[in-house]
Amino acid sequence: MTKNDYLYEITQELARFDADLLGRFRCPTCLRDLPIENFGSADADNAISEEHIIPCSIGGKHTTFLCKRCNSTFGHRQTKWLVDWIELNEGGAPFPKDPKKQKARIIANGRKLNGSMYLGDDGALEFYTDRERSNPTDFDAYWRNPKPSEIKIEYSMPVFANEDALRVGYLTAAYGLWFKNFGYSFVLQSKLNRVREQILGSGLTTNR
Repeated sequence: MTKNDYLYEITQELARFDADLLGRFRCPTCLRDLPIENFGSADADNAISEEHIIPCSIGGKHTTFLCKRCNSTFGHRQTKWLVDWIELNEGGAPFPKDPKKQKARIIANGRKLNGSMYLGDDGALEFYTDRERSNPTDFDAYWRNPKPSEIKIEYSMPVFANEDALRVGYLTAAYGLWFKNFGYSFVLQSKLNRVREQILGSGLTTNR
């Protein structure tokens, strides 16, 4: 079954409750009604897109449909923190596997070098120094002189500073799975408006 066939099935399901929705897709979060022909449209503000409920980068396979605007907003606000949290819990390390995601700093003999850290294949903590992000004088002096016997490592965990967005990321994923498992007509249930408002963010409301 093609994506367009699936969208047509959705609109038929909705039309059983509201005939005006035949041929139209209602975004399950913002509740905008869009023609099903908008799937994959180049008009990003009015396109319909397919979304992985759990990002495919961490093994997610199930998908649902959203308007492109909501999909893009969730990726920026919520999904990235959900990905980081799942990676932390499944990776066996106190920071992400991808060293590009874990910025850090080492301090030795009063010199500060910025970079990233990760666990090596042998389980040892490894630090990659980045000259472009460090003071060149400190960087060159550190590598030119004998290595200090003691260094201090500083790093932050942005995911813990964004726990509210992480919680909403889990809520968004659960909401998507609800439609996947129980049918799309739940988009017509006004009782779910409170959930939609939490997903969209405080101060925002649905269109209906």
